[in-house]
Amino acid sequence: MSSTRGAGNEDMGEGRGPVRRILTRGRTLDHAAALYDIVQPVVTLGRERRYQQRIVQELALTPGCRVLDIGCGTGALTASLGQCLDPGQGGQAVGIDAAPRMVEQAQRKRGCEATVFEIAAAEDLPFASGSFDAVCSAFFYHHVDFELKLEATREAWRVLRPGGAFLVLDLDVPTTWFGRLTIALAEAFLRQPEIGENARGRMREAFLRGGFADMEALGHWQGYVSLFRMCKSVGRPPVVGVPK
Repeated sequence: MSSTRGAGNEDMGEGRGPVRRILTRGRTLDHAAALYDIVQPVVTLGRERRYQQRIVQELALTPGCRVLDIGCGTGALTASLGQCLDPGQGGQAVGIDAAPRMVEQAQRKRGCEATVFEIAAAEDLPFASGSFDAVCSAFFYHHVDFELKLEATREAWRVLRPGGAFLVLDLDVPTTWFGRLTIALAEAFLRQPEIGENARGRMREAFLRGGFADMEALGHWQGYVSLFRMCKSVGRPPVVGVPK
């Protein structure tokens, strides 16, 4: 999701007419949309495609599943998920992002019958409770502060059906000198204290407080990137309140 906060409802964009915006207290990556597909493989040290394949593999979607990708960016992961689905059986991959330019790029590059992209805020998802079989997110949580991490997690819990899986790939507590160095440089260079929150374990805390009690680490790479799997347990609502 970039450095624009509290976006308004409409913006005139480079001669292309008005672009609908939604209100979010988080970051959006509107300014980086045009270069995102070029920069992201560099940022992930060439592992982006492998990360996406691992998420798809772990979700093990059946053709009729409905899956949500939170903070979809330009839609690469959403498109990979869509390849596993059959619209004729009700299968659908939905990608949401609060950055209109990201969604515009996703629709242009990767929109298809099984793949839908929408402008939406992770903390206020425009979907009915229990309407998705699975939810996932890749490199979204380090862009938002703890309060929004928690709200986004609660929303993921809400839209999941009971027993549905929630997979998150993101920057995490570093375990090597390379990981610690990378996290420190990223936090300083990008001026994103939210990265430091992930490194201190607050993303994991948000998962637990957001309603997911059975967090499982599926993988850890480069000393600072982790993949987590959680499931929506029946009868366990998200914890109310945001701890300081």
